[in-house]
Amino acid sequence: MIPDATSHSATEPAVQCSMFQATTGPLVSMALLSLELDEVARRLSLTIEESWDEHGAVRAAFFTLAGTDFVVTHHEGDPPETYVWVRKSGPVDPAARTGIP
Repeated sequence: MIPDATSHSATEPAVQCSMFQATTGPLVSMALLSLELDEVARRLSLTIEESWDEHGAVRAAFFTLAGTDFVVTHHEGDPPETYVWVRKSGPVDPAARTGIP
């Protein structure tokens, strides 16, 4: 089961969301971590998704923290670091994210 806003543990600050839920606006690069993506995902109890973009195959995990959308990514062939992205416009109301009025 992929964790979501209704199934995450109260001890985990990050709430997993899918790439479709997270595509609510442009992302900006926030940080480059020296940790591998698998380690970041393990620490935050996230599931990694696989896809591709103009740079090739990419692995990513999408989550929210205090209402702000984050994505951690790694492109195939890149050094083993992890990029952290944040949604440019800041926090989103959870109802707006799911389309519930």
